[in-house]
Amino acid sequence: MTFSSSDNQNISHYREVIVECEEAIFELFSTYLFEAGATGIEELDQDSKLILKIYFPSQIKKPDELVFKIARLLSSLDKINLISNIKKKNLPWQQNWKKFFNPIQINQQVRIRPAWLKPLENMREIVIDPGMGFGTGNHESTFLCLKMMSWLFERQTFKRIIDIGTGSGILTIMALLYDNQRAIAIDIDEDSVMDAKKNLALSNIDPGRYQLSCLDIKDLHETGDLVVANIIAETLIEIADDLKSLVQPKGYLILSGVTLKMEKPLLSTFQGCFKKIKRKKKKDWLCFLMRKI
Repeated sequence: MTFSSSDNQNISHYREVIVECEEAIFELFSTYLFEAGATGIEELDQDSKLILKIYFPSQIKKPDELVFKIARLLSSLDKINLISNIKKKNLPWQQNWKKFFNPIQINQQVRIRPAWLKPLENMREIVIDPGMGFGTGNHESTFLCLKMMSWLFERQTFKRIIDIGTGSGILTIMALLYDNQRAIAIDIDEDSVMDAKKNLALSNIDPGRYQLSCLDIKDLHETGDLVVANIIAETLIEIADDLKSLVQPKGYLILSGVTLKMEKPLLSTFQGCFKKIKRKKKKDWLCFLMRKI
């Protein structure tokens, strides 16, 4: 799907989702909402819980389901209560929501481009049409992961890259814009897999170079010389044994989605099996490159 300027004029509505949210998870919850395509969040009240008004563009068809998907990802379903999900008519100023999705430069050769903008010549582009899959590049954890991949791909290529929790497919696209041979991308959410498939096509990635599946990590039996996982640290620790088994001897592992307070627990989980090669930081988020011992 591509957009022209006339498409913007035909966007007649947006979605307003109101939820009750415990204050303890607000910061992490809101960052994931923006990464999933929300264009604004308004705090209406503050007590033991917050009332949040969340704005989504019209192309995200099931924003209430997206909210609960994020809550499940954060293991916080009991901390979120849906109050309403309303379709509202756009006002003229609201028709400019696409201005929140600007191109993001990863390095001199690669950038993330929203699907409705024109391509640039002589540029490798990750083309993203925001949907139900996480990963627009705006959140620190995704940006750090892409920067770490960029640093690594400038130094070597890989035969098989495995992307755990692919979301929008952004990391798989990044891998296949370089001379890496093949990628395997999995996600447990069917909507995310469909979004990833769409974005891979928009980015002109040859379908013969990747395998995309709705699959749990425990059901994946292939290994890779590079495994990438951009998931919250608590989940990375939970699936650590599976991640370890997926990385080939002397292979690499990139982990992102780690907050500063989770750095020590994460590293101790992988200590003894992996050697830390590189650490990147942006604000309170971290990304690690490790090599299997």
